[in-house]
Parts: sequence; C-alpha cells; structure tokens
Amino acid sequence: MPKLRSVLDEANAMRGEAQLTGWLLGMRISTNPYSSVKDDLQAVAEAFSGFRVLRTIIHQRAAFEKAEKLGLAVTELEKPNPSERKARDSIRELYQEIFGAVDTIRTINV
Repeated sequence: MPKLRSVLDEANAMRGEAQLTGWLLGMRISTNPYSSVKDDLQAVAEAFSGFRVLRTIIHQRAAFEKAEKLGLAVTELEKPNPSERKARDSIRELYQEIFGAVDTIRTINV
C-alpha cells in the first residue's frame, strides 16, 4: 500500500483539482458471514488517505474456476446453478458499481 499511495500521490501532483481516488476491492473472499474483510479493507482505506472501498465483494466460488477452464467469463456460463448465479451477480454488481449499468455485460441463458 505505501508504494500504491506513492504512485497515487505522484499522479495527483500532476492533476491539479482533478484528483484520482484509489479503490480497494475484496476478491476471492470466503463466503463465511463472520468474515471481517469489509472492516479490514475499511481500516486500510483509513490508513492510506486517497483510497476508498468498493461496496462489492467478490467471494471465492467454484464458478470462477469452472468458467476459466471453459475459457469463459462467469457471466457466460450456460444454465448456471445457484452458486454460479451468485458469482455472475457479484460481477454484475461490481460492473454496475464502477460503470453504472449492467446491460452491456454479455450473458447466456440468464
């Protein structure tokens, strides 16, 4: 994080009023409901000014490995089971959080 903070500071030094924000994303996180990942990410963001935490958390799911083996995105899995739908939906949520829309994500057999 100190190196990322340094890079962000250098970039912002050249940007004037149009300052950049670093975003933290929880990836491959356990589905355990007692996980402290969100709190941990928030603590990191508070320790390094200029960083914020994305609302979306991407949990560790077998669907990601399955899609990778098939050369697909998890949003492209045909006839997804409930766990695969959760993986797909988390990617859609992330996309929507970042870009504000999900209609451009390619999905097969929703």
